[in-house]
Amino acid sequence: MFKLNRARMVPEFLRSHFVSVSGRWELISRSSGSTASGIRADRLKMSTVPTPPLSEQAQIVRHIETGTAGF
Repeated sequence: MFKLNRARMVPEFLRSHFVSVSGRWELISRSSGSTASGIRADRLKMSTVPTPPLSEQAQIVRHIETGTAGF
């Protein structure tokens, strides 16, 4: 598929983006197939993901993890 550049993106931040409403919409809009929907790697690479500084990404991830710890 593709390799994440950890110098630019915290993996958990990327995951959090794609499970968010806007991230899921991004995936749906790039998916194809009527029987079994999927997304090709080249289309996934074209996705727009906000990329704040690494320290802010880590802070956002901690905030999400703290807020969802009880689930």
